[in-house]
Parts: sequence; C-alpha cells; structure tokens
Amino acid sequence: MRRWRQLFTAAVFAAFAGALIVKRQEIGEAAGEIGGLQASWVMALLLLVAIGVVVEGVYTSSVTPQLTLGRAVLMQQSVTAANNTVIGSGPVATGVRIAMMRSWGISDTSIGVSIVVFGLYYVCLMGGEALADKGKQPAFIAMWIANVIFAVAGLLLL
Repeated sequence: MRRWRQLFTAAVFAAFAGALIVKRQEIGEAAGEIGGLQASWVMALLLLVAIGVVVEGVYTSSVTPQLTLGRAVLMQQSVTAANNTVIGSGPVATGVRIAMMRSWGISDTSIGVSIVVFGLYYVCLMGGEALADKGKQPAFIAMWIANVIFAVAGLLLL
C-alpha cells in the first residue's frame, strides 16, 4: 500500500511540474502584473487567499465531523492542485478526496455528504464567475459570495 502512495505522490508532483511548464508564460505575466502592485495590495491579496483557504477548510470540516480543520485544509488544497494541474481533473479530484478521507477512517456516508456539499459550492462558484463575466456583479463580490455563504453555513453547523 505504501508503494501506491509513493507513486501517487510522484504523479501529483509530476502533474504539477508539467502544469507549471505548460503555463509558464501565463504565470510570468501574472507575476509581472503583481510586481506592478504596491506592497499593501499584494499583502491584501495574500490575506484574501489565506482567508479563502481557511473558509474552505471550515465548511469541509463542518460537513464531515470526523475531519479536523488541518486535514480539511490539506484535502482542499490537494483537490485544488489536482483540479488546476490534471487534464480531466473532476474525476481525479474526486478520487483524491475519497482516497484521503478513507485513509483517515472517515465513514462512507460522511464522504458522500462532503462530495455533495463541495459540488454545491462548486456550482455556486461557477455561478458567481458567470455573473462576473456578464458584468451583472462586480467580480470581487461574485467570486466571494460562495465563500461567504458556505462559511456562514459551516460556522452554523460546527
């Protein structure tokens, strides 16, 4: 079993490295844009990213009671990495989520509830993105509304 974990870890890192190579021009352009910002804006962006990571961990751990906040954040970041680096990432990310939860002894019912809630979150996130693309909402509000809704729901469920 340990050999499979090592192979899986190597595959994830290889996919991540491959994505960095493929997207190097876009990454360079984004870094150049960030480089033009004042330090206070960069710090504000980093703070928003940190808040987003914690929010995702809170709602994941609230719908899966056996999951600690630290493991929830680790799982969310692993799933996000799979989504951003692997072609056909939906099934891969779902497999990563299920494998991590099973290895931690989470029940199948809790895994199912977690996947359904994450699916709802993803639909809300994509809806917000569509609102921003069409100009119906400011991008900041449209992209953060799902985080706010699910953070409040997660805190209420804790």
